[in-house]
Amino acid sequence: MSISGGDYAQATFTHTDGTNTYLDAATNSQALYLANYLGSAIYLVVPVRFQNNIAAFKGISTAGLGVPAIYGVTLQKSETGAADNNVLTYTPPAVAGSYRASMSFDVSASTAGICGWTISYKDSNGAVQTPTNIIMFASGSLDGGLTLTVAANGHYFGYMDFDIDNSATNIVFKFTYTSGTLAGKLTVRLEQLA
Repeated sequence: MSISGGDYAQATFTHTDGTNTYLDAATNSQALYLANYLGSAIYLVVPVRFQNNIAAFKGISTAGLGVPAIYGVTLQKSETGAADNNVLTYTPPAVAGSYRASMSFDVSASTAGICGWTISYKDSNGAVQTPTNIIMFASGSLDGGLTLTVAANGHYFGYMDFDIDNSATNIVFKFTYTSGTLAGKLTVRLEQLA
């Protein structure tokens, strides 16, 4: 087989367990050739599943999962002058963990619209946490609060790190609304850090 820079070779996979297919680079000459030719890197054009944590990233040892895993995203959901009690729901595995919730909200129209965001979850002590709101900020401003009066063409964001217990209790993102009129697109993300 001959390949040149930028070419992709079709690798021959060595075994399957009926659900997953595995590439054993130690016995797969095409994979070794491709890895060696491209500077010891294999460029994959298919989804990859890791069975274990990533022990090092760019030669530096890692902790926890190795790199954050994004387990939930709601992308650019339209929100208007009403509360939304289920922007995103994620059921974590029954293992204690550390997570980061984040949001961004781009407002297209507002007349004294007041809103916020929150999540509900069970913390590392097994206590149910349902804060009324979580702090959010206005881009380009020192303005931050549990709720904000949003402006048309404004960008708002927030995040919170938290730990959970091993009860597999749902983590639920919510959009809160207080008064006024507003319209915008909300994105929320849930990452597991450890």
